[in-house]
Amino acid sequence: MKGLLQLLLLTVSVSVGALNAYQRSSSIIVFEGDTKIAVVNQDSDTISIVDLTKTPIKITEIQVGSRPQSISFDQTTKTLIVVNQNEDALTFINSESYSIIGQKKTSRGPFGVVNDLSKFYVSNQLDNSIDVFDTSTFVHLANIEVDSEPRGLALSENFRWLYATHFKTGQVSVVDTQSYKVISTIDLGSKASLSQSIAITEDGRTAFLPQTFINDTNRNLQFDTTVFPSISIVDLEKRVNLRKKRLGLDIFDEPVGIPIEAILFDESLYILNAASNDLSILDINTFSGSGHIELGSHPLGITINSTGTRLYVDNSLDGTISVIDTHSKEETSVIEVTEIPLEPDLLAGKRLFNSSDDTRLAKDQWIACATCHFDGGADLASWFFPDGKRNTPSLYIAKHTPPFHWAGNLDEIHDVEETIRNIQGGSGLTMGDHGCNPACDQAQPNEGRSVGLDQLATYVKSLLFPSSFNNLKKLKSSSDVLLGEKLFFDEEVGCSTCHAPPLYQDGKRHNVNLSFQLNKPAIDTPSLLALSQSPPYLHDGSAKSIQDVIDLASIDDSHGQVSHLSQHESDSLIDFIMTIDISELLTVPRHYSSLQVPNKREPYIQNVFAKFHVNLDQTDDHIQLDVKLSESANVPTDIYLAIEMIGEPFAAFIDSSGLVESGAKTAPFASHTNPHDLLTQNVLSLTLNRTDLAAGEYLLHSVSVNSGTSIFARRLWLNHSTAKFSIDP
Repeated sequence: MKGLLQLLLLTVSVSVGALNAYQRSSSIIVFEGDTKIAVVNQDSDTISIVDLTKTPIKITEIQVGSRPQSISFDQTTKTLIVVNQNEDALTFINSESYSIIGQKKTSRGPFGVVNDLSKFYVSNQLDNSIDVFDTSTFVHLANIEVDSEPRGLALSENFRWLYATHFKTGQVSVVDTQSYKVISTIDLGSKASLSQSIAITEDGRTAFLPQTFINDTNRNLQFDTTVFPSISIVDLEKRVNLRKKRLGLDIFDEPVGIPIEAILFDESLYILNAASNDLSILDINTFSGSGHIELGSHPLGITINSTGTRLYVDNSLDGTISVIDTHSKEETSVIEVTEIPLEPDLLAGKRLFNSSDDTRLAKDQWIACATCHFDGGADLASWFFPDGKRNTPSLYIAKHTPPFHWAGNLDEIHDVEETIRNIQGGSGLTMGDHGCNPACDQAQPNEGRSVGLDQLATYVKSLLFPSSFNNLKKLKSSSDVLLGEKLFFDEEVGCSTCHAPPLYQDGKRHNVNLSFQLNKPAIDTPSLLALSQSPPYLHDGSAKSIQDVIDLASIDDSHGQVSHLSQHESDSLIDFIMTIDISELLTVPRHYSSLQVPNKREPYIQNVFAKFHVNLDQTDDHIQLDVKLSESANVPTDIYLAIEMIGEPFAAFIDSSGLVESGAKTAPFASHTNPHDLLTQNVLSLTLNRTDLAAGEYLLHSVSVNSGTSIFARRLWLNHSTAKFSIDP
């Protein structure tokens, strides 16, 4: 045992090779030595492959899952990896035969994917995590918890650091790819939003992030003082935001809308603007503009060939790729890659919704509907409108939840014509006035006044919840969702009086005493579906959580009778509200009824992971110690566990039956005869008297070896993980 502990106290590190350039997530990639392009087609639910060896031409289009968002390529296994956001799944495609070899489940709402020499990483926007998979065996190796809404991913040149952008907060998480731990979160300011992409310099020292900064403290909403398309600059060595160096795109280029993705080559930063449908080029040495190129509709992805001579842009709502010569800075050709299978009016309306490149919709290409409602969602901001501060709602299932706006003063979606003119600065989609005099719900209908406005309304009416919004996790592990459901429908508590299923709203306006405003207007009852995805809460955004709503309601029971609820009852009610099931009729359909996991291939690098979870509860008389272990491997393994008291002679193995005294025969805690996905097992659950365990510091050890291999041969260890806990005197 003493010899083993000496081994356990040593650390193990593994180095990996490096490539010439960093990896980044995108909807479009160049692969196979600049001879092919792969691009995802979000509305077609396909990917297209383009041959670049002669005149660029689409050679095949492959059906994948619902709402593909990004794609990556593993050169060693010749595998394309496609992220299907609405399926919570990946699709794997053989890049030589173009055949689908299988699928794999992810956590909720996956978006970005990047890969290194033996693993690939997937950001899960709705689960606030990053999944790690083995490239050869497709084993799910780890799940890394990060801050909210991780979206874009990039790997450093040596693959040591993984950078994740956070879509609605602008933060950047820095993940150590050896320990799978977040070592830093870089704050880019509380007003940074729509942060999808991170472009890293060749030396790995600096990053550039296209973002939109929101000015929701502005009490005079004007199009050019409300949001600011910007480039944030980060020092990756110090892991700090260089706030004073942040650039407004309108300073070095003409006004643009929603900078969404960027790629860097040599001294040029190419910035894709999704709303104004153009490309801004920045010289990163002089911080001056060096070019501007018009593109197709709603460009969402950009890539570049290895020599830096050609850019390829995914024009997502045209179903095309723009080819750009980086020397002449001109679009040289357009490649058709898919025929978008949407009805003409619906497609036209989606283009209008996502565009600021139309004087009818916006002044100076500044704001689109999508600026505040990207993909139909909410921006988590509260704005000062003429009728007061108003929290941005999502537009999902708007067709089913009239009237509109918090005041309920829009009786038809077409009444957004007033917002287009007064907020976005557009000239409007109709002739004459905006149709909201003396009030939107008192004027003649706007429906039928113009083709464009009807098309825009058609798209908004089509919006459904992503299917990933279902199957939400509880916020409190101790809560009782069934109790919460009972309380919600209890007549005395009264939640369901206004928030009635199936939409959990009644389409009426009510005066509720939950605002500190002296003038408390009647407010339209909001739906409670998918509430976890649209904080803050209440019409003015004054409640940061549903607990805040209940606390406010408890003051005088004017918003349901909740003042008598215990904390456990309150927690249970909140968890029911936050996890209400959404009918499949209200969600985007999935294509996959089941997933076929690909056949495992022989791994060329052994990837093994283990992590302890320690929960320690100490009182004056008792100690409750609960230990779990999450572990995975792409090869057959034996896992040995041990515990020691630091600085003292106490040490013991832990096998499947619990603690094993020193000197007994060493046995694995677990043995796996095949590669296996991440699983979590109970290790210890001990209720002890104070006298049963001496005060001091303890260290848990996990060692993974190949099946049948001796644990005493340290050079053969595949993984060594530790966790420390302390017992108070």
